[in-house]
Amino acid sequence: MKTRTEKVGDAQVLFVETRGTFMSGGMMGDQVVPKPGSALLGAVVEGPDASWFFKFTGPETTVTAQRAAFEAMIRSVQHGG
Repeated sequence: MKTRTEKVGDAQVLFVETRGTFMSGGMMGDQVVPKPGSALLGAVVEGPDASWFFKFTGPETTVTAQRAAFEAMIRSVQHGG
């Protein structure tokens, strides 16, 4: 897992990234199915009264191809006021 922090406007953002075999299912008796070649991009945006959590998971090729779009979305977050 990789992490990094970045200042976006007046908010501190923690970016998270991981790759590997994710486990799918397991809810309410569903069978757990391994999903090799998966990836996750996440971000925690600290707000004045709460933190906002964003998560993007899927096949590694899809997540990698959309990294710039995900990060652009996170950098567009603004606090109300």
